[in-house]
Amino acid sequence: MYVFTTGLSNRLEETEYKMEFRKQRREGGKFDGKIIITNLQEKKIEDWNMSFECNFKINKIWNAEFADDYFRSGGLNHYVIENPGYNQNIAPKESLEFGFTATCGGGAKDFLYGGL
Repeated sequence: MYVFTTGLSNRLEETEYKMEFRKQRREGGKFDGKIIITNLQEKKIEDWNMSFECNFKINKIWNAEFADDYFRSGGLNHYVIENPGYNQNIAPKESLEFGFTATCGGGAKDFLYGGL
């Protein structure tokens, strides 16, 4: 599995947040995953959104919404994910997570490259 984030809100420095990707269950090419965003700063992150490229197709998402998604050349999907309103801010030193179910045909490395 391949995940490369290309931005979170485009207003934050990489030292102001941390992102983690966790794959929870996999069978038959399908898995459950989640992304955890942690606010490392002393002020809240307001109205968050993020984008990433990956080699899997998200089938269902919760605690977040698709702002946009499209297939890119080279077999990668590009997603723009945004808050659904009820969790639009991340308090100082707090974390937020959203989850999804996805389909992945490959067995590539699991990693998340920074960028909120």
